[in-house]
Amino acid sequence: RRPPRSTLLPYTTLFRSLHDAQRRDFTINALYARRDGSLVDLVEGLADLARRRVRFIGDAKARIREDTLRILRLFRFHAAYGAGPMDGEALHAAICLRAGLSTLSRERVRVELLKLLGAQGAAETLGIMSDAGLLQPLFAGIADVGLFGRLADLEARLNVPADPVRRLGALTLRVPDDVERLREKLRLSNGEAQRLAALAPPLPASVAGALAAEPEGPVARAFLYHVGAEAARDRALLAAARGAQGLEGFIGATAHWVRPKLPFGAADLMARGLKPGPALGAALARAEAAWVAVDFPSDTQTLDAILARAITP
Repeated sequence: RRPPRSTLLPYTTLFRSLHDAQRRDFTINALYARRDGSLVDLVEGLADLARRRVRFIGDAKARIREDTLRILRLFRFHAAYGAGPMDGEALHAAICLRAGLSTLSRERVRVELLKLLGAQGAAETLGIMSDAGLLQPLFAGIADVGLFGRLADLEARLNVPADPVRRLGALTLRVPDDVERLREKLRLSNGEAQRLAALAPPLPASVAGALAAEPEGPVARAFLYHVGAEAARDRALLAAARGAQGLEGFIGATAHWVRPKLPFGAADLMARGLKPGPALGAALARAEAAWVAVDFPSDTQTLDAILARAITP
């Protein structure tokens, strides 16, 4: 006699859940919840969560062959949730099948890498990836894992939120030309590429010294005005990670800096006789540079003198 349907349903659901679980990547991603909130664990995911171990379900190589992006997900999940050594079988499978990373779309690689770079345990995990020969093919260049680690330590000490693009710059930027290579290799957005371009020039030692001596002084204010608070903070953090001393005060000051508003415009110069055209634009640029150089004055007498000098270079 066929049992009532109500008694068959749980077994059908369990079979479907097991089938679904075996198709997922990691044991910690294959936990289910009943309507009453209780958990169903079919692949020992709870034990792996307790141990903070990222482990493939079943055969690690088989899971990676289903989707090579799982190599990057392995390291990303380890950086975010793992503790201690990586699962040996998972790491071995990732190394054996790493050639498949070249077949992935650059957009998918970018998404996973940026998530990995922002994770709490990214520095240690990148060290493992470097030892396994996985980083250089991803970036088409040498990765500076040491600088990345020092930057991550500095961010934590100064309570600066981890930023994947800033960290990407620490890991991969050596010369300005690297920006275009990374834009192409990772299909970076225009905004991400622009941020990297702002990070590419090293902070001059003279500027770093002035910022350390007077974190909110005239040089600091001019630097912030020219490059913006975000780029100024990022460049100072990278300079400090490279060994520049005393920049902590300036890095903190970037959080509350407000950009001064230029107190004059083209109309003020036209009122003094200049006509629209290149000469007007050049005069306005000279006036702005002079205003910044004398620390953003607001009194009428000084502003009049700045505009008068700008008209006659």
